[in-house]
Amino acid sequence: MTRLLRAAILITFIFSAKNAFAANWYVLKGATGSNNGTSWTNAWNELNQINFSTVACGDTVWIAGNNGGAAYTGNLSPTKVCTAGTVLNIMRVRATDSVPVAAPGWVSTFDSQVTATNINIPLGGAFWTLDGRVGDAQSGVAYGIQLNNSTDGWLGVIADPSSGTVAGITVSHVEIHGPSCVTAGTCNSANWALALQNGSNFSVTVDHSWFHQFGEVIHGPTGKSNSLVLQYSYIGEDVKVNNNEHEDLLYTSDPCAKMTFIGNRWYSSGNDGIFMDNAGCVNGFVFINNVFFHWGGWAMEFGKTGTCGPYIILNNTFANDGLGADGAGGEYPYGFINTGGCAVSPSSSIANNILYNTSLGGTTNTQTVFNAGTTASGGGFSCGTGCFSYSLASPIQNFNGFVNFVPAGSNSQTIVRADLHLSSAGKTLFQGKGENLTAQCSNYPALCTDLDGNARPATGAWDLGAYVFSGSQAQVPQPPTALSATVQ
Repeated sequence: MTRLLRAAILITFIFSAKNAFAANWYVLKGATGSNNGTSWTNAWNELNQINFSTVACGDTVWIAGNNGGAAYTGNLSPTKVCTAGTVLNIMRVRATDSVPVAAPGWVSTFDSQVTATNINIPLGGAFWTLDGRVGDAQSGVAYGIQLNNSTDGWLGVIADPSSGTVAGITVSHVEIHGPSCVTAGTCNSANWALALQNGSNFSVTVDHSWFHQFGEVIHGPTGKSNSLVLQYSYIGEDVKVNNNEHEDLLYTSDPCAKMTFIGNRWYSSGNDGIFMDNAGCVNGFVFINNVFFHWGGWAMEFGKTGTCGPYIILNNTFANDGLGADGAGGEYPYGFINTGGCAVSPSSSIANNILYNTSLGGTTNTQTVFNAGTTASGGGFSCGTGCFSYSLASPIQNFNGFVNFVPAGSNSQTIVRADLHLSSAGKTLFQGKGENLTAQCSNYPALCTDLDGNARPATGAWDLGAYVFSGSQAQVPQPPTALSATVQ
């Protein structure tokens, strides 16, 4: 037996042994056994009953759905400090999962949506995952885990601690929606789906999730040692509140944190989209294959003073109807992507974007190339090589460059399902008008496929925007399922 073969067998044995000793634990609302989490019969009743002193890194905690019954109400507070090789998984159970299905007490109705009301998830520990397994807002597939925040002033549903390290946390296939005052009135206090403003050192990934219906959807991150990856998710539906809020989809008072945004749909902001306040900071901002539509103020604001960036903003579709989330006009008649006064880092790259009723400014011709924008509402559009302006469509709510651009006055479910693939008119305007960015794919792997997962060409000009034009493209885009974001 060769040394290489012996080594391979040893590695396989170690891997198999590690997984063989990983334990499975169970959470079921209303379980009547000993409630020690060892089976469905003896499951923990609530999320706050999970005994993380007995749960080990590498284990899996299975959560049964409510099947229309009472929601979970106990806070989930993972405290395990694990590693990339021994991730702790907290998951909604599916009928296709052989181990939990074979556990005593299994009932098929456990494979249903997990709902929890007014709970907090304080971020702590390291390398754990909360995964609902299924869900897509645009195609109407319910999320495996739904966290319902019904109380005004409930602060952050998921929030970082005041200090300490939070590393390698992933939240996937989770819907978080806010209180009814957001859609039926005016909120009085701070409400966030995700609050990342206090921790001194964290890395958090949000994947295939839906955060919506908050006065401000995401707050933070702050600080050079912190990073947020947000991918293939839906962020939307904020509105004006009485105090404490910026009515933004994402607001941070310190744009130094690393932020990587891949393949998301940002929509329906009564004020701003992504607002980075105060001094600029050179640390890194990546924005690729996003669709951004319906907002009332800035789409993006980079910072007020100093040098800010670098900003990597490539192959996105910004489509603003100038009406804001409430359909009443918002603060501005058209949208901005601009600085608030900072000097944009010369290593920034803003290319291959469609900017419909959106102005692009505060940058140099070397930073912005091969973009296309309208000249609507007095907002002039000009930039560097390959950029061009085009006439605003009329009526503004139904720009025929897209398959289905839904007016802002429609309800949130209709808006989030808007289809901003290129129509035949969009093909004429935007197909083959972009720069070939294949050389950058080693740094940003998601860049060489579009939001549907279609490959962009290795040679020749690229289409502008988040989608490659296809005459037979799906009406409901299906984003890639793999984690593909790279934090630089």
